[in-house]
Amino acid sequence: MLVAEVIQQGAPERVALYGDTPVTYRELGIQVAKFREVMAAKGVGRGDRVGLLATNSPAFIYTYFATQELGAVTVPLNSMLTDTEADYIVRDAGVRLLVAMKPVEVSCEVLLMEELARQAEQVEATPAPSLDGVKDTDVCTLIYTSGTTGRPKGAMLSHRNLVSNVRQFNQALPHHASDNVLCALPMYHCFGWTTCVMNPLLVGAGITPDRPYATSRP
Repeated sequence: MLVAEVIQQGAPERVALYGDTPVTYRELGIQVAKFREVMAAKGVGRGDRVGLLATNSPAFIYTYFATQELGAVTVPLNSMLTDTEADYIVRDAGVRLLVAMKPVEVSCEVLLMEELARQAEQVEATPAPSLDGVKDTDVCTLIYTSGTTGRPKGAMLSHRNLVSNVRQFNQALPHHASDNVLCALPMYHCFGWTTCVMNPLLVGAGITPDRPYATSRP
């Protein structure tokens, strides 16, 4: 299974994202498609690296899966990084486009998430492009280490890595379609993403995004 296929597991009428305005799995697919169209118009294509600098939100999820539907590689960044720290990752990963919740000075094009969402409202959702030729062993996400002994290093995660990890977690702590998972962990971290987002989506459950994390250091 490819990561892009994870959002297809829930019943269309079941709620995928809870909040002020609940989002069903059908609506989730539509929003991802709209975000994908905007990003494709920016030139993002198969194999490109897309940075994602944001706190927990539905838009984070839309951007992540839109990247996957384009066959591109997601590069989540810690939302508390300084511009200099973020720029190192952008350059090291070869990021083509950085989607960010706040203005940031880095060595690539920056698209504010608010603007991405605004443009997405203006486009039509279209079927996802074919991912023929993309294998589950291909890298789909670059997660950067904290760099405690030097510069952060990008850990290459394949589709199989992520999906297998989710299935293993679900075996240890089974989830069901009737569940609603509070995502209090940061989505930019592989643990929070796997356990609080990918896991409920894979079983067709719901997610309540929480945003307890700051966007910058004090």
